[in-house]
Amino acid sequence: MVNVLKRVFWSLDGYLGGAVRPTEARLRAVRHPVPFGAAGAVFSGGMCGLTIGRMDWQVALFGLVVGALFGLLVVLERKRLEHYGFRPEASTNGREHGSGAPGAP
Repeated sequence: MVNVLKRVFWSLDGYLGGAVRPTEARLRAVRHPVPFGAAGAVFSGGMCGLTIGRMDWQVALFGLVVGALFGLLVVLERKRLEHYGFRPEASTNGREHGSGAPGAP
């Protein structure tokens, strides 16, 4: 049963464009899941705090939970990209860390 669900998921994902080359932003996000999760935690906690008008431990806890979910989502996206053969570590072109050398690939 599980194998059938996996085949259905991967065939549906491939049909909906899962095998298309990912953008540089997606590759950067899956290379760095912890900062992406932290940014999600700060953003969601801040928006929740602004919405209800106060900042207390429930809002901070909400931000941490949503940040952990963002990080988990990025890890799952990394696994999906690896399934299609896109290695996030190998796809860097040398410009990520400010390398502006003319001979850089």
